[in-house]
Amino acid sequence: MKGGRFLLAVSGLCMVFLVGSISSALGMDMQGFVSKPKLLVTGMAITTKVKTVMKIKFAGYQLYAGQTLALCAGDAKDFQAGDCPLVLSVVSGPDDEGPYITIIDVSQVSGKNIYILCEGPHCQDPAGFSGPSYNMSFE
Repeated sequence: MKGGRFLLAVSGLCMVFLVGSISSALGMDMQGFVSKPKLLVTGMAITTKVKTVMKIKFAGYQLYAGQTLALCAGDAKDFQAGDCPLVLSVVSGPDDEGPYITIIDVSQVSGKNIYILCEGPHCQDPAGFSGPSYNMSFE
């Protein structure tokens, strides 16, 4: 009897670790530098028919005074024009790094790309090694 309960408890604990590992594996973390005024995050538009929420955590680091990073969702024309029709998150200046969490219904970003717009001084670095950095995660 006691051995059966122990085995059941160990099995339950293994399932908790397995589910936690799968949940972590389905998330995605990204980080890098914003060396141009526009940075495309998704390589293609998001397409989904699933009704669920997506959690986005966004933070900006090494920002100069007067500099803003906006996490946006829009179509390819919006990205090319530097427009942000759906603002997902914003960080500004050296004292506002975040991270900020956005919880959004995935259907609101279906058909759109996700990208970062940088406004203000030092948003263009030809070498691509300086400028503000970002960190984001999707779940």
